[in-house]
Amino acid sequence: MAEEFRLKQFSLFQRQDVFRITTDSILLGAWASFENPGNLLDVGTGTGIVALMLAQKHPLAQVYGIDINPAAVRLSMENFSRSMWSDRLHAIEGDFTKYDFGGLRFDGIVTNPPFFLDSLRPGDQMKGIARHSVLLNYRDLACRSAELLTKEGAVFVIIPYNNLRLLEREFNFEYLFCQKRLYICSKGGQEPKRVIVKFVRMIEECGEEWLSIRDESGYSDGYRSLTRDFYINF
Repeated sequence: MAEEFRLKQFSLFQRQDVFRITTDSILLGAWASFENPGNLLDVGTGTGIVALMLAQKHPLAQVYGIDINPAAVRLSMENFSRSMWSDRLHAIEGDFTKYDFGGLRFDGIVTNPPFFLDSLRPGDQMKGIARHSVLLNYRDLACRSAELLTKEGAVFVIIPYNNLRLLEREFNFEYLFCQKRLYICSKGGQEPKRVIVKFVRMIEECGEEWLSIRDESGYSDGYRSLTRDFYINF
């Protein structure tokens, strides 16, 4: 059974056979931003939530979402077709590491990649692929991103904070370097649970920002400010 998820400028369906929308995805779509992009790519698009957010933020960009799960591709196609940006949204079924994009290159790549690197895989195969580094690890992600990224392009990745060194090492091997990080805490004063990293081809000092999702009164001002273009109640 489909469940509708409503945002200010679009709504989309979720289903049991596709990994559900998470706060991680919302944060990634809200924080990732590009300067006059032509083509953008959402890797592991799932429901298509991040691709739709990018289409809202960048009205001239062609936005592609790729996923290895056929059910996710069907769902994202349905969600894309229901939006006001359907002519600029494209769903692709395939393995990001192997798919032939032809001469297509991207000014921005965003992804919420598999994050349980060492834990046991769940019984459901497609959810296992979505949540574990079964078919896409950081090495492959970095290598393929470097191949597909334009000279001035950027990659945004959201990962568990504990995996930060591993991710940055793999991207550095491909001459992609941190430009800025967003450390994400559940509440102020706590250790970060997630981090979003922006990678570019130029070596420069990496800027740092911090975000607490909640404070004593509920959602923090910072979280509301970052996501208010999307959430109906903000």
